[in-house]
This record gives sequence, C-alpha cells and structure tokens, in this order.
Amino acid sequence: MASGFEGRMMYSDLSSVYRNLERLEALGVVRHVHLDHGPGLYTLQRDSDTDYLVCEH
Repeated sequence: MASGFEGRMMYSDLSSVYRNLERLEALGVVRHVHLDHGPGLYTLQRDSDTDYLVCEH
C-alpha cells in the first residue's frame, strides 16, 4: 500500500480526506471558502478576517 508525503503519512483515499475536512470544519479548526469561481478550498479558522488575492490570468 502506498503512503503519502514520501512515506511519512499513511495512505488515505479522497473520501476520507473530505470526511476529515468536514469534521475539522464542524470542530471550528478549518473553514470552507470559495474564491471567485474556482473550487472550494479550506483555510485555518482564525479570530480575524483574512484577505485573499486571486490571480485570474
């Protein structure tokens, strides 16, 4: 079985990754954001607002 990050982490399928991200969001550790019309991203939850720059070209 392959492992990630050059053997430093155990293999995890994509659905497990998203389940873990959803759980971390429910716990308030990360926040799901959408920048422009791109895919949804996750960022660490912070007490203050965070600005993002999006390069379109």
